[in-house]
Amino acid sequence: MAAAADATREVPAAPTCGAYRVGHDMHFIQAKLSAEDGPGTARTVESVADDGTIICTDGTRLWNHDPSRLRTILEIHGTDVVLGTRGVLRVPNGAGAYCVSVTEQCDPCRPETGEVRPGESIVDELTRRGGVVRAINEVRSELDGPR
Repeated sequence: MAAAADATREVPAAPTCGAYRVGHDMHFIQAKLSAEDGPGTARTVESVADDGTIICTDGTRLWNHDPSRLRTILEIHGTDVVLGTRGVLRVPNGAGAYCVSVTEQCDPCRPETGEVRPGESIVDELTRRGGVVRAINEVRSELDGPR
């Protein structure tokens, strides 16, 4: 894939499937920890298939749940990427980088992952979704509640 000269083209907002497992929605802590782990390893993306399979020129095979958005990012900003730790693929964009969650195994999105379950404990939600983002007052309320 060659980089397009039109850097004004917009990248669509990241849709969410509700899962924070690698290959799905990027959790800010995943990106932060990966950045703290170091710069990562340079790679060049050769192709992104409709099924989410990402192939790099060195033979590395990865997967992401939103191949269309990743292809758009690569078309605008180029195919030179950085593979960080914790399943983070960084695509430099001149002002930083797009962080895309990747994994080595295909893991299709499951509709039940993103549904809101009122009253679900933070531990149960974390287990089901692979991560969680909640307002601190909700977490405090759960921790201060009956035990």
